[in-house]
Amino acid sequence: MSFLMQVEDVFSIPGRGTVVTGMIQHGAIWAGDKVQIVGLRGTARATCIGVESFRKRLDEGRAGQNVGVYLGGIGRDDIERGQVLVKPGSIRPWYRFEALVQFLSEEEGGRKLPYFAGDRLQFGFGTATVAGHLVFPGEMGMVIPGDREKLEVELELPVALEVRSRFWIGDWRSLGSGEVTRLIE
Repeated sequence: MSFLMQVEDVFSIPGRGTVVTGMIQHGAIWAGDKVQIVGLRGTARATCIGVESFRKRLDEGRAGQNVGVYLGGIGRDDIERGQVLVKPGSIRPWYRFEALVQFLSEEEGGRKLPYFAGDRLQFGFGTATVAGHLVFPGEMGMVIPGDREKLEVELELPVALEVRSRFWIGDWRSLGSGEVTRLIE
């Protein structure tokens, strides 16, 4: 699999440039690699000028490692938590997707009122939290807490997604979780 890292934090170090931290989800990165910044805004490109882990310079960063990636050609205000670093062209941002969602019942800590098409909820994808709306297929008018349903989600901001990406749903509490089954243009 190609390189993918979710951005947890962003720093500007005088004399060194912009540094993003996070855990590498899959793939590897080396100094000199071109990267693409995807999600929440338009995409941007940068160059990895170094990789560190706990103040130790690394030749490469691999999946499962928490690292700091030094980026050239990008400013501190051009990247934010919730975006992802990827190999250029390997993933793109999406607004709509179909998912299999498990809503928590009231006994599990979910809400007691049903969900209706158009309900505005928070969706969490790794470090990104984005508001979105439920879109029900066909004649389905509502979903009862505790149900497991296949439905569509329309996000207000684009998020870097792949089929099988996992996410959580909430408002001020956890309401459920799901898995992306299909990406929609």
